[in-house]
Amino acid sequence: GVIDLCTCLFQFPVPVSLFQRRLPVLFNNIFFCTSWTILFDFLNKISMFLVLLLSLSRAIAIARPFYRIRKKLIFGGLFMYCLLLIAHSICMLLLKFNAIYGADATHCYLYFETGEDTITETENTFITTEYALVSIEYGVPPLITFFSFLVCLVK
Repeated sequence: GVIDLCTCLFQFPVPVSLFQRRLPVLFNNIFFCTSWTILFDFLNKISMFLVLLLSLSRAIAIARPFYRIRKKLIFGGLFMYCLLLIAHSICMLLLKFNAIYGADATHCYLYFETGEDTITETENTFITTEYALVSIEYGVPPLITFFSFLVCLVK
């Protein structure tokens, strides 16, 4: 649907960079680079979460055919997940995460800027927390989707 269309449209700057010998082109603007990275990650995570919701609701319908799935819970879960992703993105920007263009990947990515040669214990905690959150955001939806698929196979 709409999320998939937006994800495809957000890919436009990548081929532009590829056709320009991997020069940053549109990614040369730091605001665009940061915004693109956050929005593209958001779209990917929401897309995975929507697949999770669809797969989970189908598994419930197959495993328990007379169970009534409440739409308010589905939309509430989606809303809460969106709030989590938005809060995560805001925290990343507030905690000195910056975007930089990577010619090897032909897109921007976020990195933690320390401003010094060494990383303090607090900064290390922020980086570790960030990696854990990203792992959860990208790792949990596919796992739940897979297990709901297994439930569908067994029933």
